[in-house]
Amino acid sequence: MSAFGDYYSNQKGIFRSKLSEIVKSAKDEISNDPKNLFINWIVVFKDESILETFEYLEINNNEIKKTNYGYEYKRNSGYFFFYEMEKEKSSADKADTAKLAKGIDEMKKEKSSLSDKLKKPQYHLHVGVKKEYSSHIQKVPELLDHNGPHYKVSPITIDEIIGIIIVNFYDTKINLLDRFKINITPNVV
Repeated sequence: MSAFGDYYSNQKGIFRSKLSEIVKSAKDEISNDPKNLFINWIVVFKDESILETFEYLEINNNEIKKTNYGYEYKRNSGYFFFYEMEKEKSSADKADTAKLAKGIDEMKKEKSSLSDKLKKPQYHLHVGVKKEYSSHIQKVPELLDHNGPHYKVSPITIDEIIGIIIVNFYDTKINLLDRFKINITPNVV
């Protein structure tokens, strides 16, 4: 089997069999076109919470590299969290940036670039409440949908997302963690 096939089969096994006690349904969409590899999942849990995922991938030397991803978990209460990796700028975008004028314009660009990196880091987390569930929360717009801060996080795997869901929302089912090997991304210091 190919690296992509192995990767996809692992996810399919997790959602369709290893977590069958808590997963009601799992629908996927994939593209194994080498120029546009992706896997999308909509997983409905038995408590009606939903995990929606997308991963865009590249394969080099039989190694999978994620170029863009999003993992959004939504509860019936309206609460959600969304881990996201923004796609990196293309080399053409980087070349255009390098052509910008020096001096004051360069300083403004650097300041803006730092601000942009802090406001929306490549790897970030949103936490909030969906608008339709937030009649009394209008006074805290940062909590509505994805309007709030983009909290900088380390890269994360779909296995870690599943682990986070299990330990925070299915604590009586903690033995579910033993059913699959969670690949924890090492912390970078």
